Order: sequence, then C-alpha cells, then structure tokens
Amino acid sequence: MKLYLSSYKLGNKTEVLKQWLQEHKNNKIGLIPNSRDFYSDGERKTTGLLADSKDLQNLGFEVVILDLRDYFNRPEVLAMYLEELGGVYVVGGNTFVLRKAFKLSGFDEWVKTNYKEENFIYAGYSAGICLLS
Repeated sequence: MKLYLSSYKLGNKTEVLKQWLQEHKNNKIGLIPNSRDFYSDGERKTTGLLADSKDLQNLGFEVVILDLRDYFNRPEVLAMYLEELGGVYVVGGNTFVLRKAFKLSGFDEWVKTNYKEENFIYAGYSAGICLLS
C-alpha cells in the first residue's frame, strides 16, 4: 500500500499522486469523510467535501464518496467494495469520530490485512493519517 500523508489537504507533493496515477490503471478513489460526522452544520460539511473531491478530480482521480457508516457491522461488504477502488483519501476532522467509524466498519482491520497491496494508495490528511500510527 502506497501512503501519501499530508498535514493539510493535498499538501505540496502532488506530483507523487500524479506519478502514482500514471503507474496504476485504477484511478477510482474512495473519499472517506467520516472524520466530519460530528459537524452539525451540513453546509460546512458539504462544502468541505466538495472542495476535497474537486482537488482529487483535478489530479485525475475518479472520486466516489465512501461513507463508512454504510458498512457498520458489515466488514465483508466493505472489503468487497474496496477491491473495486485504487485507493482511499481520508480527510481531516475529528480523530476520535473517525476511529469509531474505522472500527465499526472493519476498515481498520482491512488496512492491517492489506497493507502489502502494492496497487492501492492510502492518502489523506490530518485525522485521516493520525489513525495510521
């Protein structure tokens, strides 16, 4: 698994992501927004999500929203869906809320099991990368 870790947004090494896209055929990336599930302001959440999605699209990714809540207590369904993706982009927000979503969906165990997968990229920033430690 290729890691692309930034403290904020896409960071300043986007050429690494562009290079990864050139070397891999699957440009479909799941944008995981669950670190923002605590926001009560739907407009703020949506605006941030659209900005993150646009940034990835501008690099050449096909972005799909991957809401881990849809997979709570269904890790096998999530695993099958992740096989269709070339990677994930996990956005910043509340680390504790994101951790709960990772656990309840089984995404945390999937990452541990599939970290050697060379054709998958885990990208993200802030809370999205804190959970890797």
